[in-house]
Amino acid sequence: MAFVRGDEEKTIQVFGYNGAVSDSTETIWPTGGFITINAAGAPQTITCVSAGGATDSGVKVTLEGLDGSYLLASEEVTLGSDGTVATSGTWGRINRAWVSGSTNLTGNCTIKTTTSNTTLQVLMIDTNTTGNATYTVPMDYDGYLDSISCNASVDTDIKLVISIMEYDASAFAYLVKDKSRTINFRNSYQRQFIKPVKIPRGSTVELQAIAGATTGISADFVMLLDKV
Repeated sequence: MAFVRGDEEKTIQVFGYNGAVSDSTETIWPTGGFITINAAGAPQTITCVSAGGATDSGVKVTLEGLDGSYLLASEEVTLGSDGTVATSGTWGRINRAWVSGSTNLTGNCTIKTTTSNTTLQVLMIDTNTTGNATYTVPMDYDGYLDSISCNASVDTDIKLVISIMEYDASAFAYLVKDKSRTINFRNSYQRQFIKPVKIPRGSTVELQAIAGATTGISADFVMLLDKV
């Protein structure tokens, strides 16, 4: 399928999971540690690599994110005979991906930059979608953080960090501003914002966590996109 750009208002639900958060802050995503938010910022080709190898030949995966101009885009790719495929378009950011055909993966699919081999997302076989609690707002939309929830698999103290990184188009880089919010809770947390929090275009929301005891943590948030 060709590279496709979106042009309408959207409601985006973002889900993330980290199976072993402990006493060091980590991104809520399957790989653990901190995710790399495309530090260079320059558009790159993306490669999908399935752990199932040749068994996953023919599986269709749809990627959604930002193109080389940081505009909303999507592309459907089909894994080749060795379980890998490169995108036809270049990407500034991959926000999420999912299995879009009738055949499921037999192994997790790593989505990474073709040149630097940096992992950006992991498409998980148990959900058929990616599990990163991160989202980058397209350059032609305003973003609004509408709601958020977070749950731990064991009863323990959790510190949730809502990190907001602003994108500097002139420097092709993300700048961490003093806009991060820290929320302390035990076991679970839910919030519907009375007034959605505006996220400037091009900026990235990333949920991070630290726990009093090792625990799995799932989180999701709803992002409203308003075309400008």
